[in-house]
Amino acid sequence: GVVTEFTVGIPHFSQLSGITTGPDGNLWFTNTNYVRIGRITPLGLVTEFSTGITGGGLRGIAAGPDGALWFAEFFGAKIGRITTAGVITEFPVCCTTPTPGAYGITAGPDGNLWFTEAAAPLSIPPPIGRITPAGIVTEFSTPTLPTNGSVPTGITAGPDGNLWFAEQSGNRIGRITPLGVITEFATGITAGAAPFGITAGPDGNLWFTELTGNRIGRITTGLTAPGASFFALAPCRVLDTRNPPASLGGPPLQPAGSPDRLFNVASTCGILTNATAISANVTVTNTGGGGYLSLYRGDGARTGTYSISFLAGQTRANNALVQLALDLSGSIRVQNTAPGNVDFILDVNGFFR
Repeated sequence: GVVTEFTVGIPHFSQLSGITTGPDGNLWFTNTNYVRIGRITPLGLVTEFSTGITGGGLRGIAAGPDGALWFAEFFGAKIGRITTAGVITEFPVCCTTPTPGAYGITAGPDGNLWFTEAAAPLSIPPPIGRITPAGIVTEFSTPTLPTNGSVPTGITAGPDGNLWFAEQSGNRIGRITPLGVITEFATGITAGAAPFGITAGPDGNLWFTELTGNRIGRITTGLTAPGASFFALAPCRVLDTRNPPASLGGPPLQPAGSPDRLFNVASTCGILTNATAISANVTVTNTGGGGYLSLYRGDGARTGTYSISFLAGQTRANNALVQLALDLSGSIRVQNTAPGNVDFILDVNGFFR
């Protein structure tokens, strides 16, 4: 709970909005008032980029599957992309409504970016948008049209392979599949609560903030049984791809675009076969390019979140809670987005069941 604030390089009245971890090991954020994308190093060194942004009202930002950062332009009717070198490209959002109000954005399990549109007129069901890394936009209309508008804001990838979003004025939580099928949930949300931000939790559920309800909400996905307990283990190395070829050894993770590698970790280092998740330390080394690793359950889809980011030639470690396959095979899959091979090491210190 120790707070440190960084102000050098950030102008007054910036109205900073979204923030995310980048594939370069830095944090990236949106500066709403000055219409800039900011980068801050772990030591607090700030750089801001604006060249190429023609819209305004920057909101959410997310790391994409292509090694770039993607951001929403509320007033510009655009989705923007910025490389880690600061090169900006914009893509128009078209055509359900002329004032989409792009707001939240997240990486999806299908290799695309998904975003909310919060400014649709009351006569149009507010859509959820999808944009490919090539900039092709598709919109999916929410099924209901409340008299006060839905105003979808936050959006995140869920552990069930779907996207989940908060409807501020509609007072609902929505779920959209990668194919665009939308379901909305309202039961259990107090009237006028205004769900706003949303993220996936380590328990297999989604957690959301209530803008006016003064509460934190949780919505289950049905993936994890309630009441799971944690069992500590002595730190133990589960796998190391620097070792000779084996199911928990080499070869290294292959470059981006290769099939995600499957590892069965149950019955290793004391992990029971009925474990539902593991607590682990993730390490990368011999990195052949910058990128990130995404760890997800072996029988599921990519979640759109990642466990560790790195630069070329870097050795880095990070703690992670990783859900295991629901079929009790004890398996996980690992996606590598770097343009070269990466050695992957997994040390476990406990499990849930």
